[in-house]
Amino acid sequence: MSTAAYAGSNSPVSISKDRGARGNFLHGGDTFTVSDLSKDGKSAALKFSWRKGNEGGGATIWNSRGSGTTRKMVVNVPEGATVTTQACAGNVSTQKPRNCGSTTQGTA
Repeated sequence: MSTAAYAGSNSPVSISKDRGARGNFLHGGDTFTVSDLSKDGKSAALKFSWRKGNEGGGATIWNSRGSGTTRKMVVNVPEGATVTTQACAGNVSTQKPRNCGSTTQGTA
């Protein structure tokens, strides 16, 4: 007996208000991406969270590698969980994301 594969969905791209960062969730491989788009001295950040029933989690992924770079991180998100993402810019040393863009949603 086989089980049906769950059809997840990528989150739309979120872009920070200052247009210095972008990021999203890719359901194939549970991959989060965050790109630094500006030579402004700020780091790009992607805040993410997931929820399935009474379970959930989340974190902020920082990309401090400089303008034009992308950081990817794989996080084991339970199949069928709702995933939200929000791109921000900020100072990685203070760990405080700022200028956050719209919140987007996908499904693992």
